[in-house]
Amino acid sequence: MANYNLLYFGQLDSDNLEDFYDLKVDLEGKQIDNDLNFDGVSVNVSRLECINQFFGKLNDFDKKKLHALVLDYENGKGDTVKSYVEHLVDLADTNDATAGPEIQLLNKLHLARVGSYPDNEEYFAVFDYTIGRHETNYLIALYANEEGTLTAMSMES
Repeated sequence: MANYNLLYFGQLDSDNLEDFYDLKVDLEGKQIDNDLNFDGVSVNVSRLECINQFFGKLNDFDKKKLHALVLDYENGKGDTVKSYVEHLVDLADTNDATAGPEIQLLNKLHLARVGSYPDNEEYFAVFDYTIGRHETNYLIALYANEEGTLTAMSMES
């Protein structure tokens, strides 16, 4: 039995894992969902250390991902964010003269969930951004490796 104290999640037995853990995390005053997903019942302690380092950088990763969303919208190379705000443009405040409807929605994007998948070979984490869970079930999923580098982006429902 190898107990490991994992940031946010507390003590985990690396030889007797559950497949799913979830809780709310406070990031700069905002509550987000954080879940941890394992494929097996055991994991190497060095992998838990990697997860711990990743969790320790969530605030920084969030800021970088928000910047990536804005760049995707502005640069025209990607269409994920543009499609998202165009799809939801009816939810914008038509009385707001300070910004167009798409910019209003872009400014409302915020992190709602971080899912960590330490056993996955394609991505280590998924950052889910939304304008609000009560407003829409659509979100933008940003896939990242264990260093937090963006590897893919998609609009999902």
